[in-house]
Amino acid sequence: MRSRRIVTTALLVLMLWTAPLLAPHPAPAVSAGPGVTVTTFATGLNNPHGMKFGPDGLLYVAEAGTGGTTPPPTDCTGPFSYFSGFTSRISRIDAAGNRTTVSDGLPSAVDNFDGYWGVFDVAFVGQQLYALFDGGSCVRGHPDFPPSVIRIDGQTGQPSIVADLMAYTVSHPTAVIEPDDYEPGGSWWNLIAVGDELYTVNPNVGDFVRVSQNGDIERVVDLSAQYGHNVPTALTYKGNFYIANLTAFFATGLEPGSSNLFKITPSGNSKIARTGLSAVLGLAYDNRDRLYVLQASTTTGSFLGDPGEGGIVRVEPSGAITPIVNGLDYPASITFGPDGDLYVTNNGFSLVSNENGSILRIRIRK
Repeated sequence: MRSRRIVTTALLVLMLWTAPLLAPHPAPAVSAGPGVTVTTFATGLNNPHGMKFGPDGLLYVAEAGTGGTTPPPTDCTGPFSYFSGFTSRISRIDAAGNRTTVSDGLPSAVDNFDGYWGVFDVAFVGQQLYALFDGGSCVRGHPDFPPSVIRIDGQTGQPSIVADLMAYTVSHPTAVIEPDDYEPGGSWWNLIAVGDELYTVNPNVGDFVRVSQNGDIERVVDLSAQYGHNVPTALTYKGNFYIANLTAFFATGLEPGSSNLFKITPSGNSKIARTGLSAVLGLAYDNRDRLYVLQASTTTGSFLGDPGEGGIVRVEPSGAITPIVNGLDYPASITFGPDGDLYVTNNGFSLVSNENGSILRIRIRK
């Protein structure tokens, strides 16, 4: 299995989050550190990937969907087989965990490794909702809808392409291309807003780019030029950008402890800020400037782990690592809510994710 399979935070309305909620559901069989409580916040999601809290204080979730049954056009060829449909969507979750649909019927695809492709993340610039879409291209059965940053109409939920990431990838190759892990459209993962601009990362080729609201795409840094094929995935911002990676794949999968945290200045200068992490898919800072790291697997080294191998750790200002939660099943992203709790998408990419994806709420008392 290769990185391309997955390659795979908002204040306001505080009353919604401090008001009494419905009784929380018991969480899956996870183990929590001292002072940490885990409950199930929302269920019934289809391969939930990235999520952000919107200006209304509610949680918006990108669901990759379940693909479909339609093969790609006969003139589209590639190293992987896909079957497409229109099952991807963006959902909104209220304070009680109830889901409503914001945008539905978006292109989706499933590959021959049972990897699901569609909307991968969301972000807000002001009141405007944007999404990172990675379920298209000719080989994925949607030739008219390439991997792109899309804008969601606030009234109708209809998507419109803002920036064609596939065209950019083809016309702006990075220094290092791994032939066994390359698709022309890339495999984009994580979307964040900083000011009035959007940022996203392409693990497939190691590219980190800035996207303006009018669709201009500009490279911030080509990580492959300095670090080779390292599969950067997770992205966050705290004065500087921070990106973590899955690292390169080996015959036995991922090597535990081989992932890094990269610090990148707004001008594109980069350095390794921390080593010893494992299969990182999400990053988030709390209001005390402590970095939380979502790791898909820390033990076996298999491709993104097995059920129960995902976990979250905290990097203290001193550099020490504090375990927060273990036992997650294929987690895909983390974000902090306006209530100060940490949220994680569970069963975000797996054979059993269809309608079994969920969001867990993690309350940390210290």
